[in-house]
Amino acid sequence: MHQIILRFLLSGLVAATLLADRVEAQSPGTGTMADHPVDHILLAVPDLASGSADLGEMLSVEPTPGGEHPDLGTANSLVGLGEGIYLEIIGPASRDNRGGFAERLAKLTHPELIGFAVQTRNIEAVREAAKAAGMTTGEIRAGSRKTPDGTMLQWRTMSVIDPAHDFLVPFFIDWGGTPHPSATSVGGPQLISWEVGHPAPEDLQKIYDALGIGITIVTAPKPFLRAQIKAADRTVILFGTGGQ
Repeated sequence: MHQIILRFLLSGLVAATLLADRVEAQSPGTGTMADHPVDHILLAVPDLASGSADLGEMLSVEPTPGGEHPDLGTANSLVGLGEGIYLEIIGPASRDNRGGFAERLAKLTHPELIGFAVQTRNIEAVREAAKAAGMTTGEIRAGSRKTPDGTMLQWRTMSVIDPAHDFLVPFFIDWGGTPHPSATSVGGPQLISWEVGHPAPEDLQKIYDALGIGITIVTAPKPFLRAQIKAADRTVILFGTGGQ
């Protein structure tokens, strides 16, 4: 079976390469997804409707409408990428309800990976571990969104503040009693690799290791995030460089 590799390029265009043989995608240092700490990855789009439609076509699914984040002025749609892992496509909500983050997304010229989350069941302990390692953290914040059927979902998040590594440092999320979105969203595609790259990975690796994030940073010319997602007869590659 032929495999099509699709990739969002920084120009905003999509390149497609047809391979004669099926490729088993591997990524150095990331390990198997069964051992992976990723809870979800965030793909920012300037327009949620068209961005979701484009991703859905590539992944051969129709993304599940998520709902709005009233405090951010954003909305999302979701695609399960395997047990406990999902893709969040996030974009501005209505023009009448936009915060600064939503305005930033609206100015994007192409879809871009902007970060990822790691799940924890004890967010207080993660914050204490970060502080003990000399890191600066944000407060533990409650978040919520309303689904199209009116259900209010709630969670708590905590960020490690590290401007030097910016979007490469994940935030932590505790879903509490809320069902995990990977179980309530359309599924089928599988996240088969997740790469984090940096020109000088040693300091970032120390942060990951101190927080129990089981990812090995790869050396790269520029900081980047890269996801390979298997969907039907193709591999979709999503990419982000934090605007660099």
